[in-house]
Amino acid sequence: MPKSGEMLQVPFDGESMRPMLFPGDVLLCSPDAPLRLGGIYILHDEGGLVAHRLVRMGPTPLFKGDRSRPLHPARGKIWGEVCSVERNGKRIDLPTNPLVLAVFAWVSRLRGR
Repeated sequence: MPKSGEMLQVPFDGESMRPMLFPGDVLLCSPDAPLRLGGIYILHDEGGLVAHRLVRMGPTPLFKGDRSRPLHPARGKIWGEVCSVERNGKRIDLPTNPLVLAVFAWVSRLRGR
């Protein structure tokens, strides 16, 4: 688990979050960020670290890849929110507007059906 206040850098390799994230991206995440619907989070599951979007809030938050099936992690397995992405030497800040994030969550949930 990352320490509070420490930004975590995680290399991304996979297809589950396309078209937002691509293999070779480096994800910068904050372990102190609160859960926000539509945000992308680094989660630790049995297979290692994964990046998934928060698509439903509640006692058991629902996370899923934009191109994969739902995942229900325990709160203790959430390492932090992805704040920005380093791609091809450039830093890309991810959206923080609640309306934009809600649309991303809605679209991601539709794709999983």
